[in-house]
Amino acid sequence: MENNHHINSSMYKNKVSVATSSFATVPVIIWLYQQGYLNGVLLYGADGQERMQFEAQLGAVSIPVFYVENDDEKAVKHLDTWQTDLLIVFNCGKILSSTVFDFATYGTVNLHAAALPHYRGPHPIYWQIRSGEKQLLLTAHRVTQKIDSGDILAQYPVEISEFDTHQSLYGKVIQHTPLLLEQLFALDLDLNKTLGIKQAGVPAIKAPRVSQPDLNINWQSTSAKALCDQVRAGNPIYGGAILTLGGASAQLLQASAAVMPNYGVKPGTIIHISPEKGVFVALKDNAVRLDIVANSDGVFDGYRFSQVVGLKTGMQFS
Repeated sequence: MENNHHINSSMYKNKVSVATSSFATVPVIIWLYQQGYLNGVLLYGADGQERMQFEAQLGAVSIPVFYVENDDEKAVKHLDTWQTDLLIVFNCGKILSSTVFDFATYGTVNLHAAALPHYRGPHPIYWQIRSGEKQLLLTAHRVTQKIDSGDILAQYPVEISEFDTHQSLYGKVIQHTPLLLEQLFALDLDLNKTLGIKQAGVPAIKAPRVSQPDLNINWQSTSAKALCDQVRAGNPIYGGAILTLGGASAQLLQASAAVMPNYGVKPGTIIHISPEKGVFVALKDNAVRLDIVANSDGVFDGYRFSQVVGLKTGMQFS
């Protein structure tokens, strides 16, 4: 990228700390340790069982990990003890104060799974799948007071396939993050030498925290592709999308666009049920097949689900 000064990455050996809240980041933390960059981990948000998992797995390879939720003084003390030159924030649910993110010699860099400024927010993977994106850009950017708005230092492309779920795409992000970090560690991150690239424009799409209404299906307006994207975006972490019929609900974990007329019925109406073809529901312009559905009774294909809960053609999802 422009405005970047390159150096020998050995200057960051044993000088990098990580701030995170997610146990899923452990493979990246282990990579940093194996490459000789890591000196310690600041743990935010994770508590109980997840905290014990962190401490057990990282402790087994002698990686220092400390829980510092709401204690900036403790966080800075650890960074000082470790002689941290660079703090990396990855999948951290805590918004760090300037006391923490300004402490390290070269500041703090956040790793964000989107092409900033687009998809700013805590859940970029969900919203990119739901929007039907075909690629995300893993982005390393400087941390500033304004969330996800600092100068961009490095980026790495990750393909989004039409079959990716939230979990499978997150796995790709974890797999490719070391390649992004290799780019980052090739830079002299002195604030006076590598300025990075300013984020330009207003984000076309944001990535807010996923809420219950986001999981509901809007039968009146959705298309088959949009519904399938919504379902895989929420699979499995949010339970796909929510099917509601009467007072009962279920999780739609997989759906497929169907070549079938909607017969002019109201969107959300069940138009076909058979053991050979499954369950089809009308949309405004076409139809969709319910492939995999889960409720408190278990996980079923569409037809078996219809038999368990008593679905009939003509019934309408709300």
